[in-house]
Amino acid sequence: MSLLLSLREVAELSDIDHTEPMRRTLLAVCIAAVCLAPGLGGADETESPAPSTIEGSWMLAIPMPEGIEKPTLRVRQRASKDGFKATLKGRQGSARLKNFSFQGSSFSFEQNVPAPGGDLTLKFRGSVRGDRVQGVIELPMGILPFTGERNPR
Repeated sequence: MSLLLSLREVAELSDIDHTEPMRRTLLAVCIAAVCLAPGLGGADETESPAPSTIEGSWMLAIPMPEGIEKPTLRVRQRASKDGFKATLKGRQGSARLKNFSFQGSSFSFEQNVPAPGGDLTLKFRGSVRGDRVQGVIELPMGILPFTGERNPR
């Protein structure tokens, strides 16, 4: 399965006016970046985790025109500091996530993605209910839903 989307598929996914090819192209870049471009960061999984309802490994499901993409979200609470450390790993590599926050059952984080014309920031926000997550990815041209399940230990 390829992450390269035709402009028509991108337009159908995003309901963008077919007369705006630059916006469709940028949306295609954003969607492809959800499954990560190589070299966006690394993960150090050696920190000791403390209990948390968001903490752990999550298999996300992001609907794409050519099928479901399934990146892995890993979240660890920092042992010596407040806050969390999170990475997103897809077919193209792994990226450390920025501005990760978790309050109650809600979480949010950002992923910076290189794109033609400058970096884009993808904003993820969602909620946890037991061993399931759901939310949206805010793109410059719209939103994309995601769901996920906690990976067994």
